[in-house]
Amino acid sequence: MPSVTPIANPAQNVPGRLSFRQEWVPALKTIFVAAAPIGLGAWCGSLFTHGEFGYSLLATLAFVVFFTLQSILVANISFVSLLAVLDAFSFAPFIYQSLFSSRYVLGAFAVLLIFLVFGARATKSHFKSSVKIVFSRIASHSIDAAVMGLAIFLSTVYFFGGVYRFSPQSISGFMEPVASSVAYYNPNFNLATSTQSFLKQVVQSRLPSNIPIVSREAITNQLVSQVNAQLENYAGSNIDLSKTPVQNISIILADKISALSSKTKIALNVILVIAILLSVKSVSFIIYPIISLLAYLIFQILLAFNFAFMRYTQTSKESVSLEKGD
Repeated sequence: MPSVTPIANPAQNVPGRLSFRQEWVPALKTIFVAAAPIGLGAWCGSLFTHGEFGYSLLATLAFVVFFTLQSILVANISFVSLLAVLDAFSFAPFIYQSLFSSRYVLGAFAVLLIFLVFGARATKSHFKSSVKIVFSRIASHSIDAAVMGLAIFLSTVYFFGGVYRFSPQSISGFMEPVASSVAYYNPNFNLATSTQSFLKQVVQSRLPSNIPIVSREAITNQLVSQVNAQLENYAGSNIDLSKTPVQNISIILADKISALSSKTKIALNVILVIAILLSVKSVSFIIYPIISLLAYLIFQILLAFNFAFMRYTQTSKESVSLEKGD
């Protein structure tokens, strides 16, 4: 009985031609690697626009992690640059009004675009020129560029794009964490109590100990009234002693800032943007290792699940690819 020979797959018989799996699986992986930062950027922009600043910060950190992985995993440096441009534009739709209503926001967006493109290219160039992959050293280029670019862009949107106004509520949101820290280190300065109670605590802490107890209350009330009168004279308005010091300070600052000229307000916004940028830079020694570690762990998971593959060239140079080698 004659034997039956299975029909060979034509793709396997034609030299140089890839099978469907070999051709499309790397493409799908590339799409995922490209889509992750874009999706996170859009999510961050949405959260930021709706005032969810805490969640927006987490989304921003996740964006930097996957932006770093994108810069490493995508092989072609020109394609990496194109994806970096798309990553920057992923923030734009949710802040469209802010982006085109202020030249400062538009300028900050240009800065973000330049930072992401150059950061991605620097990471890819360093990766290609490295004989052995030192992940933290390679990732530092994209992490630094993305964090600085986003700090400039988002803070500019916050202060210049209409997200933030110098209202008592927004100022109070900045001051409350500081007030909690002060109360933690010095319970005598509890800014969460009423202004009257706070002033009493301050006055009583400075009264001489030899004052009779029967006289302390009357003296305290008198001094509190004097201090309150001085504060109202400075503020130019009445102070509600039933409100917390943070609330009263926020109202005073909001009134003072609203009376400033437009040029002075712009200068104040610029100072605040620079202050945030310097603050982020000052804690970079904490932020960068955390982001690098998260990116490295995800990188190792991708290698473990054969999403990416480690290759060795003839010169024993390590490389990473989304395709499985021979």
